[in-house]
Amino acid sequence: MPSGKKIEKPDINPKLTYGEIVSWEFRPSITPQRDKYCFRFKLTFENGHIEPMQVGGFTTKAEAHNVKELTIAALHKREYVPFPKITLKEFYDYWLYYYMIDVRKIAYPTLINYRNIIYNYIIPKLGADEKMINIDRSKIIEALQTLKSDSIFSTGKTVIKTSFKIAKEKHLIYSNASAGAIRTVKNERMRQQEEKKKEQGDDFKPPEQRPVYSAEQVSIILNTAKERTPNIFIPLLFTITAGLRISEAVGVKFKDIDFGKKELHLSHQVGRSIDDSGLEENELYCQDLDPKSENGIRVIPLADFVIDEIVLARRRYDALKIAIPNFKDYDYITFQMTGKPFVRNYVYPQYNELLEYCKIPKIEWHDLRHTYSTLLAQYGISMKAVSVCMGHASKEFTQAVYVTSSKVIYDAVEEITPFMMEVLPGPKKRHEIEIDDNYLLEVLPETAYN
Repeated sequence: MPSGKKIEKPDINPKLTYGEIVSWEFRPSITPQRDKYCFRFKLTFENGHIEPMQVGGFTTKAEAHNVKELTIAALHKREYVPFPKITLKEFYDYWLYYYMIDVRKIAYPTLINYRNIIYNYIIPKLGADEKMINIDRSKIIEALQTLKSDSIFSTGKTVIKTSFKIAKEKHLIYSNASAGAIRTVKNERMRQQEEKKKEQGDDFKPPEQRPVYSAEQVSIILNTAKERTPNIFIPLLFTITAGLRISEAVGVKFKDIDFGKKELHLSHQVGRSIDDSGLEENELYCQDLDPKSENGIRVIPLADFVIDEIVLARRRYDALKIAIPNFKDYDYITFQMTGKPFVRNYVYPQYNELLEYCKIPKIEWHDLRHTYSTLLAQYGISMKAVSVCMGHASKEFTQAVYVTSSKVIYDAVEEITPFMMEVLPGPKKRHEIEIDDNYLLEVLPETAYN
């Protein structure tokens, strides 16, 4: 499991923290300077800092006076750029590590995604020392064109759009050309796809929908996981039968289960937050966090056999809590030998090993949510109900993004198998659970939990 490292914020140019210009004071006269002329003034910023300014190099007093009047007009219209030497890297160090973390309160995964775009694509393409004031529409287009895949482009245009909006608000640029640049690149990508479609004719293959498993394959995966990779069996069960995200699936606690109503009351997830204060490095990824959005707080019906598996996990949990001296009672249904939850970086290798053993083509864990929604849609379940269970804001989004309309990929079967009948809530009677006490104390080798 990853131990994690503390977030280290870079030092930033203090000028980026001064805030708005609240007042200014100009000297009344034009000042001679080495056979040329300049004018001087003071700017007072929101944080109280007073910055002396000088603009010079004019050959005549009249020229200096004209620029002075233009400067005063720009200040009145809030269009003046006081620090034209701020570089691209200086800006993004501030925007990502201070504005986005401290003001926008972004989640840790968002920080990592944005950091990848900025420091692996934007800055290498445009140059760390490039002045913000010099970045125009053509340069933004150049940066966007380095983002080849659809997913990276999607994140990249969000970074560009959001950051340049703040750059304009902070008076680091005269105008924000990001919207036009994004539109140009999007149109070009669409044009290239249309040309490719015409060239290939009947052989053209549109972008594939997200792959999903058939109900038959899902049944094989779950049955094998229970025997071969038991540490990820419950998270798989929650993702496949309840549509949970991986961070939600590993974070479910016993207290979240209403056994009488057979419901999961979801209100949190496990992951890493931006605030690392008071935590050891091995605890960074095991924090109890709010859900991704307010729609993430939801109630999800559980199938009978899922309830059965949770009951088994509860009995094992109670037994290990007594048997292991250092066991911490964190209440997680999926837990390490210490009682702490597993994290996604531990789960993924186990998942890949499982699929290889089952000889089933790999799809990403997140695509299991697409499998969940697609299978329920094929069975005729209300898309509104599916979207609520998945934590989406609308059924239209779930239908458009998460339901694969074509035949299920990888030799899928058309019929819903008895397994999906178990997934759907119904009036079935739960099987009685019988378990040997010796089984309760069976644990995987210690190394499996490190």
